[in-house]
Amino acid sequence: MTPAPTITSATKIRTGITISIKTSCFACCDEGNCVCVMSQYIGYRAEIRPCKEGGATNTGKTFTPAIDTPYSRCVRERIILRIVAIKVVTGCMMNNKNTLLQVRDVGFRVANTTILQHVDFCLSPGEFKLITGPSGCGKSTLLKIVASLLSPTEGAILFEGQDIATLSPESYRQQVSYCVQTPSLFGDTVYDNLVFPWQIRHKTPEPEKFITDLARFGLSKETLTKSINELSGGEKQRVSLIRNLQFLPKILLLDEITSALDEVNKRNVNEIIHRYASEQNIAVLWVTHDSNEITHADDVITLEPQGGKMQEANRG
Repeated sequence: MTPAPTITSATKIRTGITISIKTSCFACCDEGNCVCVMSQYIGYRAEIRPCKEGGATNTGKTFTPAIDTPYSRCVRERIILRIVAIKVVTGCMMNNKNTLLQVRDVGFRVANTTILQHVDFCLSPGEFKLITGPSGCGKSTLLKIVASLLSPTEGAILFEGQDIATLSPESYRQQVSYCVQTPSLFGDTVYDNLVFPWQIRHKTPEPEKFITDLARFGLSKETLTKSINELSGGEKQRVSLIRNLQFLPKILLLDEITSALDEVNKRNVNEIIHRYASEQNIAVLWVTHDSNEITHADDVITLEPQGGKMQEANRG
């Protein structure tokens, strides 16, 4: 007989609750102050009631998951889940309209190698969240999965409540912008790159905006007509970022984008990205090793190597 998952601990974080469960389940706060438990071990998602917001349940009672909830559509029999201890907090609610992105128990394997496992977090408008960890722990892989360039082997990514696997790639990538450590520029000049986002949207480009954006990132107006082959690594990175910000996305994914910049331009780019997040309400998910960037983040997600446990810490 399959043992029931047992919740053993709960830790409060800014975006919800992190819960350790013996059978590798994950639980998070849902609307209506209930708890959703999603388990690979028992093969389905179940909803558990009741839990009061801000309260703790430590009664050892058992509850039967509701059958008719969206989180338990796959349920074909009643499974009893035993609650040991849980504290429900206000945070990332599964049906919260303010949540842009939900990463649900995401895992990724290549052949017999586990790169990511049990990655769970949410991202809200204006939130600045960093991903860090040692080399080879899957930081860039996670960002590619969120960008819909790779498909997770386990779990799901939800954008505004919809699984990104069901969304049009073109539509999704216009709302979720991805900047890589080594950017790819195309065409002959910087202008060719900045005009591209306008062309694919069938809009008339505004060269004056290009010049303003270049200046904001410490580049002269003459840069606009420069050949891309004349640009330094740091200049290419900034041009790529400006290109991605021509039409403001809802989520900005950044992979080590300041690695080729000197300290002055690194601070400048960092400040600009923070300003976009706060003033334009853009959610930012940034892979970095930079300690200064980590210090100024709302939350930091730390990945362990070989698919080890994910940790999330509130910096706010």
